[in-house]
Amino acid sequence: MKTLPENGHFISGFRSSLNPEMKIGLRPDLWPYIISWPLVYIIARARMTPNQVGLLSLISGMGVIGCLFGGLYLQNPLMVASLLLIRILLDCADGQLARYTGQTSSLGALYDLTSDFLFVLLLTAATAYALVIYHGESPDVIVPLAISGFFGSTMAATIHSFVSALASNPGESRAEVQQRFLHPPLNDRPGNPSYTARLSIFSFLFLWSWGGISRLVMILIGRGALDKWRQKLLSLLSPVEFGAQMILLLIIVTFRGSLFYVYLFQLLGLAGSLLVIFIFDD
Repeated sequence: MKTLPENGHFISGFRSSLNPEMKIGLRPDLWPYIISWPLVYIIARARMTPNQVGLLSLISGMGVIGCLFGGLYLQNPLMVASLLLIRILLDCADGQLARYTGQTSSLGALYDLTSDFLFVLLLTAATAYALVIYHGESPDVIVPLAISGFFGSTMAATIHSFVSALASNPGESRAEVQQRFLHPPLNDRPGNPSYTARLSIFSFLFLWSWGGISRLVMILIGRGALDKWRQKLLSLLSPVEFGAQMILLLIIVTFRGSLFYVYLFQLLGLAGSLLVIFIFDD
C-alpha cells in the first residue's frame, strides 16, 4: 500500500478524496462524502485497501437485498437499516480512500460502477418482490412501476454524471468528454496479465450496464439542454443519485413506511430526465 499523502491533514485530505467534478462547488450529492470522510480518514491509517472496503460494501449490500427478499425488514428493520447505512458509507469510502491514498485504477473504477449498477437493479427487484409477496400488491402495478423507476433513476444518474464531467472539464469539447464517458477506461497496467484479464471482464460488464444506459441517454439528450442549463441540471439531478435513493430506503425501513416511496423517488428521477430531454433542449 502506498504511503499517505504528505498533506494528509483532515480538511485538505477531504478535498483530495473527491472526484474531480465534485470540486467545482457545493452540491446536494456532496454531503454523503462529507459524512463518510471521517471513516476514510480512519481506515486509511488502519492500512485497509480500497478493494477490502469495496468487498465489505458488497457484502453489506447483498445483506440488505437478502433481508428484503426474505422479509426480514418487517421483523428487524433496524438491522436492515444498519446494513444499509454501512453499505452507503462504504460505497462512498472505497473511492475516496483510493483517491486519498493514490491507489486509483481503471479496474477499481469499473468494479465500483458495475457493482453499483447491480445493487440498484437488485434493490429495485427486491423491493418489487417484497411489495407483492409481503404487502399483497398487484404485480400488474408493481412490475411496470419497478421498471420505470429503475430506468428513471439510472438515466438521472447518468445525465448527472455526464453534466458533472462537462462542468469539470471546461477545456474539452463535449465530443471529447462524451467519448471518454461512453467507453471503459484504458488498461493502466498492460504488463500485468491477471489485471488485464479482470479488466476485460469488468469492461464487458460496464458496456452492458452503464454503457448501455449511457448510449441511450446520449441519443436522447440535446446539446442545448447541457450547454444552457448545466448548473441548474446539476442541482436538479444530484439528489437522485444512488446515494440519495439508499438514504431514502434507509428512512423508510427504519420508520416502517411504505416501500412505495422508493419507486416514487425513482420516478422523480425519470421526470427529471424527461425534463432534460424534452423541455430544456433547443
